[in-house]
Amino acid sequence: MRISDAPRLQATASLDQRPPPNVMFSAALSDDLHATGGLRGAELALVAGEVMPESADKRVLVVDDDPSTLLLTRRQLESSGYEVLTASNGTEAMRIVLTEGPKLVVSDWLMPEMNGLELCRAIREHEGAGFVYIIILTAVSNEDQLVEAFDAGADDYILKPASKKELVARLRAGLRIVHLERDLAARTREVHLQNAQLAIVNDKLNTMAITDELTGLLNRRAAMDRLREEWAANVRHGNPMSCISLDIDHFKSINDTHGHDTGDLVLREVAKTLRSSTRLGEAVCRVGGEEFLVICPSATIEMASRAAERLRCAVEKRVICNRDLQSHVTISLGVAERTPAMEHVDDLLKAADDALYVAKRTGRNRVHEAGMPLPGSAKPLKQAVATTAPPNEPARPDGPTHLLVVTRGAVADVIGPTPLPEGQFETVHARDPDEAVRRLAKHPADVIFIAKTASTSEAGELIGKLRAHTRHRLVPTLAGCEGSADEAVALATALGADEYITLPARRDELILRLRVLADLSRTRRALSDGNEFRGEQAVALGMLLEYSHHLATETEMDAILDRTVHTLGFLSRCRRVCILTPDENRDRLRVARVIGYEGVESDAIESSHVEPLQRVMNTLQPIVLNESPAPLDPRFQGSPLLGTLPLVVAPLSTSGVTVGVAVLSGRIGREPFKPLDLEYIEFVAHIAASAVHGLVTRRARDEARDSIVVALGKLAEYRDNDTGEHVDHVTQYCLILADALRRRPEFAAIIDEPFTANLRKAAPLHDIGKVGIPDNILLKPKRLTPDEMAIMRQHCQIGADCIRSVMSRTPGAGFLRMAVEIAWSHHEWWDGNGYPKGLAGENIPLSARIVALADVYDALRMKRPYKDAMSHAQAREIIVAGAGRQFDPRIVEAFIEREEEFASALARAGRPDEGRQRPLPFRMRTEDVVPVAEGA
Repeated sequence: MRISDAPRLQATASLDQRPPPNVMFSAALSDDLHATGGLRGAELALVAGEVMPESADKRVLVVDDDPSTLLLTRRQLESSGYEVLTASNGTEAMRIVLTEGPKLVVSDWLMPEMNGLELCRAIREHEGAGFVYIIILTAVSNEDQLVEAFDAGADDYILKPASKKELVARLRAGLRIVHLERDLAARTREVHLQNAQLAIVNDKLNTMAITDELTGLLNRRAAMDRLREEWAANVRHGNPMSCISLDIDHFKSINDTHGHDTGDLVLREVAKTLRSSTRLGEAVCRVGGEEFLVICPSATIEMASRAAERLRCAVEKRVICNRDLQSHVTISLGVAERTPAMEHVDDLLKAADDALYVAKRTGRNRVHEAGMPLPGSAKPLKQAVATTAPPNEPARPDGPTHLLVVTRGAVADVIGPTPLPEGQFETVHARDPDEAVRRLAKHPADVIFIAKTASTSEAGELIGKLRAHTRHRLVPTLAGCEGSADEAVALATALGADEYITLPARRDELILRLRVLADLSRTRRALSDGNEFRGEQAVALGMLLEYSHHLATETEMDAILDRTVHTLGFLSRCRRVCILTPDENRDRLRVARVIGYEGVESDAIESSHVEPLQRVMNTLQPIVLNESPAPLDPRFQGSPLLGTLPLVVAPLSTSGVTVGVAVLSGRIGREPFKPLDLEYIEFVAHIAASAVHGLVTRRARDEARDSIVVALGKLAEYRDNDTGEHVDHVTQYCLILADALRRRPEFAAIIDEPFTANLRKAAPLHDIGKVGIPDNILLKPKRLTPDEMAIMRQHCQIGADCIRSVMSRTPGAGFLRMAVEIAWSHHEWWDGNGYPKGLAGENIPLSARIVALADVYDALRMKRPYKDAMSHAQAREIIVAGAGRQFDPRIVEAFIEREEEFASALARAGRPDEGRQRPLPFRMRTEDVVPVAEGA
C-alpha cells in the first residue's frame, strides 16, 4: 500500500476541512484509483464542495486486521480533522458499534473471527445498532461476490488499493444518506405523533358532533340515529319499543323573567336529573330548545309510562337555585309505543309529540300515553288525528290484509265456501300472470295466493314477474297444491314461493298462514324502507359534509349563496328556492339568490308578503305549510313566492344573528315536508348563516384594519404637506399603470384582481418611514447636505420595519407584504444605481417599480420652494429619459399609453401651479436628466 506524496496530501486535506460525522471504516488507502473503479457519486459530491454541518461528529471507526493499515489510516484521517476509532476484527467492531454508536462502517472483507460480510449481517440483525451505512473494502471486482456483499447488507464498496480522496468522498456520500435516514426517522416519529394527536382530536370532534354542548346529552342528530338503530333492531326481533317526548313547562317565561343564563341553568339541571333517573339502556337526548327525548328499547307503553312518571317526579322534586331563582320546575311528557301500524320511526315520534301536546293542553306536569282518551271525551286520540289527516294519506298498515288470489277457477274453490273474516282481509281475484300484474298496479297486495293455475310453469312465470318487479318483489307468495305435504313442499320450492299449503285448505290454517305472511310483508317493507332511507341519508350527510367544508373556506358571498340554494334544493327535494337578505337598514328585503321561481326579483316582493318574511326573521320561528284542510292565506294567492304548497320559510340565523330567510316550495311529488327534511333545512340554514355572518364580520374587520393602516400612511404625509394629496395621487397613478400593464402578456399572470386590490392599499404606505425622519431634515426648504441625505434615505428601512411590525400582529392582511416591498424598494433604480440595496432590473419587486414612476411623476408636477411645478409635457420628457435607467422600460411604455389619464387625474384634483408645496429634495447628477424625488 503506497502513501501519496505531500502535495496530494495537502490538496486532499484542503478538500477535507469540514469532514463528515459518525464514520466507521476499515480499509487500506492508496493514492491511485483502481482503473475500473472510477469516481462515482461520492467523489462528485466531494468535488462539488458539499459541506456537512459544523456540529457534525467527526469520529471514524477503521476496521482491519493489518495494524500498519490501521495506523496509516488513523494518521491520514486525523490529519484531516477526524477522530479515528479502530478495530482489528469484526467481533471488536461489533462491540464498538453497540457501545459507541457510529453510523458509517467501512470493513475489510477478509478478517479473522468475523469477516466483513458477517459483520454486515450482525449489524443488520441487531436492533440496537440502528441504521449504519456500511462500505466493504475488497480487492475483488467479481460481480457475484459484489452481489453477495450487497445481499449481506453492505451499502457500497471500494476496490483496493483505495485513495484517501475516494474514501473520503464515499464517506461523505454515506453520511448524507445517514442524515437523510435520521431526518426520515424524525419525521416518521413526528407523523406518528401527529396521527395520535389527530386521532384524539377526531374522537373529540366525533363526541362534539353527537353531543349537545349545553347539557352534555345526545343532540338531535345523534338521537335520530339512535332511534333508527333501535327501531330496526326491535323490528327485526319483534320486540316492543317506546319513546318519551317531554319538555319543560313555562320555560319561555323563565327566560323572559330571569334571563337566558338562568334558562341555561334550568336546562342543565333538568338534563342532569333526567340522566340520573333513567335506567340502563334508556337514552336521554336534547332535541330542541327545552324539548327532550327518552328512547326506551324493548319497552311496552306501560313500562315507558312508569319510566316517564319516575322522570316527572324526579324533576318536580329538584330545587333549582341561583341568585335570581330558587324554585321547582315541572315537565310534561308524552309516551308512545311502536305499533304494526307505524311504518317509519317518524310515526313513533309524531305519536309521542301528539301525546305531549295533549299533556300540556290538559294542565301540564303530567304523563299522557298515545291513544288514551282525552279527558271528558271517549274518542281515542289516534282517531282524532286520523280525521285531520290529508285525504290522500295512504292506508295505515294496521288495516285489513290485502290478498291477491291468482287462480283459473273461482276464489271460493281455493279459500273455501266461507269468506275470510270481514275487516281482516280484502281479496282481489286474477286469473293469469298478466292480469295479476295489472291488478297489483292498481291494488298493491300484502300477500299473493297462487293455486289451481293452468300449469306449474304459469305459476312459475307469475312469481318470476313478481321477483323482477321492483314494487312487487317484496310481496310474499303462498303456493297452494293438491296432494300430499311433501308434494306441496316440492312445488313451493320449485316455484320459489315463501310458504305452501295443501288443498283443500283448512280455514284456520289458511288464516294463520296469511297472517304470518302479512307480517312478513310489512317487515320486508320496513327493512326495505330503512335501507332506502339509510342510503338517502348517507348521500345527504355526504353532501352536508362537502357543503360545510366548502363554506368553511369560502371567501366570496356569491359562492356561498349559490352553493346554499342548490344544497337546500337537493336536500329538501324542492324545485324552487329563494334566499332573501335585509338591506343595511334591515327594513326591506331583497332577493339575494333564487332558483326555480319565475318573476321573483328584488323589487317584485309585494308589501303584503314582506310582513310574514320579516316575522320569521324577527321571531326565528319558521313557517311550515304542508297540504292542509285550512285554506291558504288569501294574501298569498297567486304569489310566485308564497302561493304554492307545501311551503317552508326558514330563518338564516346563528348565535342570535339573523342574516336572511330561505323560502322553499315546489316539492317533488308535492309531498309534505317531513321532520327530517326540516332538520336538513335547519342545518343548512345555520351553516349558511354562520358563513355569511363570518364573512361580513371579517370584511368589516379587515376594512377597518386596512383603513387604519392606510390612514397611518397619510398621517406620515401630513408631516410635510397640508393636504396629503400626494398619497391619493400616487395611488391613483399606480392603479392606472397596473391596469395598462395587466393587458400585456408578460404581466397578465401577475397583475390580477388581488394584486390590484393589494396595490390600492399598499401604495399609500410607500413613505410611511418618514415618521422616523427629524423635522429639521424632512421639512428643510433647501437641498439636503450629504449627511442629511443619508438620514433621509433611512426612511425606506424605517418604513419596511414599521410595516413588518404591523404585519406580525395582523397576519391576514396580505397587502402588507406588498407594502413592505414598496416601502423598501421604491427608490431602487432599474440600472442598479438606486438605494437602499442597489437592486437592479427584475430583482426590484414589480409593485415597487410601479410606485417609483408614480411617485416621481407626482413629485415633478408639484410646486417646491426651490422650483416651480412642471407641466405634464416636462414631466413626461424626464420620465421617458429615465426608461432603462431609473424606471422599468415597460412601465414607462404603459405610462406613455395612459399619459392622458395621468394629466387629467391631476387636473381634476387642482391646477399644478396652485397645488401644495412639498419641500422634498431632489438629487441631481450632472450626467443624469432624471431627478429622483427623495421624499416622493
